[in-house]
Amino acid sequence: MQKLLNPFLTLQRKLLSAWVKTTVLPGDIDTLGLSPPLFYILETRSLSNLLVLEQQCIELGLPRPTQALQYGSLQLPRAASTLRQRPSLWQRKPGPLNYSQTLRDLFEYARQHPQDDLQLVPVTLFWGRQPDKDHGWFRLLFTDSWNKVGRLRKFFIILAHGRDTWLQFSQPVSLQAFSDPD
Repeated sequence: MQKLLNPFLTLQRKLLSAWVKTTVLPGDIDTLGLSPPLFYILETRSLSNLLVLEQQCIELGLPRPTQALQYGSLQLPRAASTLRQRPSLWQRKPGPLNYSQTLRDLFEYARQHPQDDLQLVPVTLFWGRQPDKDHGWFRLLFTDSWNKVGRLRKFFIILAHGRDTWLQFSQPVSLQAFSDPD
């Protein structure tokens, strides 16, 4: 299934990157000391966020988040996950916080195999500037916020703010250090 989706994801990534212009923070990515294997953590599930991250990883020569990741004897379908899952299309109200099954699997594997390690890299994506820096009702109407947004609103956020997108790689954390109960 993954191999069938790759050409579709590549096409979507190229279309999105034609519109979206991204500034990467920190300016010198080498200051973070990233060393594979890397596992990227995004806050919420969003295909557009994943594709922007994918494009920047390609440009920076970093491992791609949509590629499979071999972590010890654990095979993961991709090298990225989210802290929270988006509610399904049919769910009216957000339910209790639903943590990613992939993250739970990673932590469980790390507890059972302390000799294997990887770097967790928190990634944050900001669509647009601060509201007081934007002028115009259209941009203010579709200001990106920390709230979960629907697909249609996300489309308009990308349309309004795609040319002023910021991607921040945070300091990586060792999975073993993070999952150590001590």
